Amino acid sequence: MEGSIYRQIQEALKDAGLLQYLKLSDLDSLIGKLRIKHFQKGETVISQGDKGDAFYIIAEGSVEVFVRRGLKKEKVATLQEGEFFGEMSLITHERRSATVVVKERALLFLLHEADFAAILMKNPEALKLLRQVASERKRKSSG
Repeated sequence: MEGSIYRQIQEALKDAGLLQYLKLSDLDSLIGKLRIKHFQKGETVISQGDKGDAFYIIAEGSVEVFVRRGLKKEKVATLQEGEFFGEMSLITHERRSATVVVKERALLFLLHEADFAAILMKNPEALKLLRQVASERKRKSSG
């Protein structure tokens, strides 16, 4: 993997607060499993109600998070570089609780569900952090 991309991944993981909880061997494994995906402004990354299949870390750009309540669609958050999303449905095994749309051109790192689960099983502190974030987001989005 190209050195600058490797550094960008490390930076994004550090900003997301996950780096401190991962063993070096697990960090290398995680980096090897991350996929890089480019998104244009206005593209939908995930849709509310879909099955969760990946965890995302924002390397560049920003996204907006929307929750549909009846006929209303409400923006509940804007996420920037170093922040992450998609963890809720992977942890709870529920359908996606929100729709995430690219606010400005974005570079995202994504980790598929099986790889996400395997790494978190070996790193309970990282799982604890993600559960706390998921709980807080669920509380905010249920408004």
